[in-house]
Amino acid sequence: MIRNKNKMLITGVSGLLGSNLAYYFKDKYDILGLYNSHPALLYCILSRKCDITESDNQKRTITLKGL
Repeated sequence: MIRNKNKMLITGVSGLLGSNLAYYFKDKYDILGLYNSHPALLYCILSRKCDITESDNQKRTITLKGL
């Protein structure tokens, strides 16, 4: 039986803490990483540019990933 991974949203994924969290949890969770100005190119991690201070971006991002 195939189980779907739980989902995790990490903001600031291009930073030190966010990228380390993403790498640590990548095998246990389906991760969506958000960044604002510096692109994050991380292996096996989906990342998107998003300004979380704008409510339209928040809604669109959560709907996109099904979080």
